[in-house]
Amino acid sequence: MEKLLIAAVFTFIGVVVTFTIGLVTNFINSRNNSKNLFVKTITKERATWREKLREETAEFCKIGYALTSGKNNVDIDRLRELGVLIRLRMNPNPDKEYHKEIIEDTRIIADKLSDIENNKEEITIKLVKIEKNIQQLLKQAWEDSKEEARTGKLA
Repeated sequence: MEKLLIAAVFTFIGVVVTFTIGLVTNFINSRNNSKNLFVKTITKERATWREKLREETAEFCKIGYALTSGKNNVDIDRLRELGVLIRLRMNPNPDKEYHKEIIEDTRIIADKLSDIENNKEEITIKLVKIEKNIQQLLKQAWEDSKEEARTGKLA
């Protein structure tokens, strides 16, 4: 009888330990899955952000260069709209130098549109600078995303 009681106690302890381990494992897996889903969602959104920024900047520069080369059938309103879209994608934090310069340069170009003939050179210089800064920004964003995907930690 004593052996049967000891066996029942050990069985009960085994069940409790197994149940506890299962709960802890389930909690850890749930937390990891939530974290992985969060990182995956953020990474996907950042990829979309990069792609849209690339497309909007390319069109912005295309229209800007067309204006400075003297083409008349250029949609200036679209250029202004793209400038706003690009600025809205930037972080206005003063520590973000590329962002700050892109915001400033797209505004300067929009301001110079009223007198394109006298501002062609300055607009062209600003377009080149925007391209360069966007390239640097996209490269940094890509590196951040790769690091996030590798480590699972957001930058």
